[in-house]
Amino acid sequence: HLSQDIVGAGLVSHERQLLALMDARNSLEVSTGLPAELLAESIRSAASSLDRLLGRIGSEEYLDIIFSSFCIGK
Repeated sequence: HLSQDIVGAGLVSHERQLLALMDARNSLEVSTGLPAELLAESIRSAASSLDRLLGRIGSEEYLDIIFSSFCIGK
């Protein structure tokens, strides 16, 4: 199991890191017969997960994620 292997090996120290790795792995588990557009989207999704892992997503993106769940109004 991926999560046990990664955590047991000491490769990640935070749940956020584990979730990003698992998201990347899940994005790359695709059928070989998919159209190129869907394969490209899977690769883009995996790259985005790895960007989160490495901290390459900037503060604006984090703020968008955080505040997307809040309903702000009068």
